[in-house]
Amino acid sequence: MLLAVLPWAWFVLRGSWPPLDLIAVALPLLGLASLLALGLVAARTGRLLPLSAGLSAFLVAALAVMMPRLPVEQPRPTDSLRIASANVLEGNGIPREAAATLAERRVDLLVVIEGGRKTLGELRVLSNLPERLTYGELSIFSRWPLARLTRPPPPGGGATLRARVDRPGTPFVLHVIHAPNPLYQTTFEEQERFAADLVRQADAEVLPALVAGDLNLTDRAEGYRMLASSLRDAMRAGSWPADTYRLSVWRLLLLRIDHLFVPTDWCAADPVTFDIPGSDHRGIEATIGPCP
Repeated sequence: MLLAVLPWAWFVLRGSWPPLDLIAVALPLLGLASLLALGLVAARTGRLLPLSAGLSAFLVAALAVMMPRLPVEQPRPTDSLRIASANVLEGNGIPREAAATLAERRVDLLVVIEGGRKTLGELRVLSNLPERLTYGELSIFSRWPLARLTRPPPPGGGATLRARVDRPGTPFVLHVIHAPNPLYQTTFEEQERFAADLVRQADAEVLPALVAGDLNLTDRAEGYRMLASSLRDAMRAGSWPADTYRLSVWRLLLLRIDHLFVPTDWCAADPVTFDIPGSDHRGIEATIGPCP
């Protein structure tokens, strides 16, 4: 009986120790492996207890994956804009196709991560967004004027761009993020510090603060819960958000690591993900604006 109850301790222990986020990353495979292994034990021994323990572990993993993706019903935003964010992959082998896909989104604000010279060059030609701002590997294409703002370096490294978007009547600050990967570029402890710092930066803004980009942060991790407790996850507006990292076997881990957060007094609608030719990420897009 204890074996069947033990997996549920995950919801109590998660967040208590940063390295547990490694288990959070692997939960889909761990849940399935537990069900198959303990189901086999049950079949060979003729006992139901191992099967119940396997089912319990599988159910915990399924709930852990589903809970941060539950749709959140909210009113449609007023004075709204359409925004997309895409990691196009540095060294994308088909930059023209990638740029054409982004240009076809017809959004008001486009965030580009890992924008290489060729992809950005093609996008500058194809995009109908007149205002452009690039800082390192991060770029913003906008319908409205942009101004780069200073920002302290984040803990643990990573690429960040803080910009004011002078939208008439509703100016706001956009934080574009490409955070380091905790599996090989940093640690899960540093990832939590990165998320906490991002929350502080957003809370300190006088204007509404948006966060968009490749955070390399699964929505099952403690860092995501920090952000979601202070900001609104726009990709959960009325629908189930899809995975965004689908490189080969990594897709089995059901990773949603590209995010769009808006202030809690802003709402979102019609979120979608879309494929980007030549990239290992999917783009994200939503309509956002102040709540009515």
